[in-house]
Amino acid sequence: MKKMALMMALGAALIAGSLPTHAKDLGHGMLILGRLEAAPSGCTVLMSKYMLTLQHGEEALPQQGSMINTFGADDHVYIQLGGKNCDAEEGYKNIGLKFLGTADSVEGNTLANVDTGSAAAQGVSVQLSDMYSNIIIPNTTIATFPSANKSGDPSNLTASFPLYFSLVNLKGQEATPGNIQTNLTVQIERL
Repeated sequence: MKKMALMMALGAALIAGSLPTHAKDLGHGMLILGRLEAAPSGCTVLMSKYMLTLQHGEEALPQQGSMINTFGADDHVYIQLGGKNCDAEEGYKNIGLKFLGTADSVEGNTLANVDTGSAAAQGVSVQLSDMYSNIIIPNTTIATFPSANKSGDPSNLTASFPLYFSLVNLKGQEATPGNIQTNLTVQIERL
């Protein structure tokens, strides 16, 4: 019986394989439907200004690394966070800011002048500091909001971070007047 079933299966396979096929390949299509929607609001950096013009007389230029009080800074911006996922329910205690940019080649604690033109200032960089005159080191310091609620209680206040900018003389270099250009990116850090 087993031989008979095997012979019938083999015979059916041979007959099916030898039949001519006349079916045409019609191809296959695909219909794609989509919809573009706004991304859910995460957490976004908002600044009071996005472009600064710093000016300082060279005779009074502070040295790199010196403590500069907020009144002595050349300019400042206020940084806030916007969006639904910024941790206001935790009083902003689990979020910080990191400041990214090209660091100077002397001590690496200021933003370098990236202007390489003939009118560029030499021996000058931009020092960042917080409202307590603490130096913020580019690409390293993670600063927290001064109004952050350390207990983690929910807050209905918008956290604000004042950031101060000061032109400084790089250590061991002569400062010459000219143009200064640098870039700064503010990055949100989850603590």
